[in-house]
Amino acid sequence: MKYLNDIIKVASKNKVKHIQVIGNSTHRKGKLNELYEGIINQKFETDRQACKSLYGTNEINQKYRNLKARLEKRLLNTLFFIDLNDASFNEYQKAYYNCYKNLAAIKILFGRAARVAGIKLCEKTLSQAIKFHLTDI
Repeated sequence: MKYLNDIIKVASKNKVKHIQVIGNSTHRKGKLNELYEGIINQKFETDRQACKSLYGTNEINQKYRNLKARLEKRLLNTLFFIDLNDASFNEYQKAYYNCYKNLAAIKILFGRAARVAGIKLCEKTLSQAIKFHLTDI
């Protein structure tokens, strides 16, 4: 129970409701989503094209730079929510992503003084890393 208690303390301190990921927004008509969709659909090949479409100017301005930085931040946050049950992943790939995700979680837990949870997750991750020969883990 101490293990779960440690994780709950860390997770609730980080205000889970404020996690910002892409593709899960209630503001689907905003500029951030327009930039995201434009890149996915190959509508924008350059920053100038995106800036012209979104802000009506050929000059890359601070608003566009801020928008692009927010998109990058959300995309990086989204990486941590990879669906490991996807049929396209083989067992090795699942273990690889799971171990690295766990390693990041372990560092966060240790950094937030949740040692019991961190150690338990270390043991679990180490056994999986050994099984799949993930030597750098």
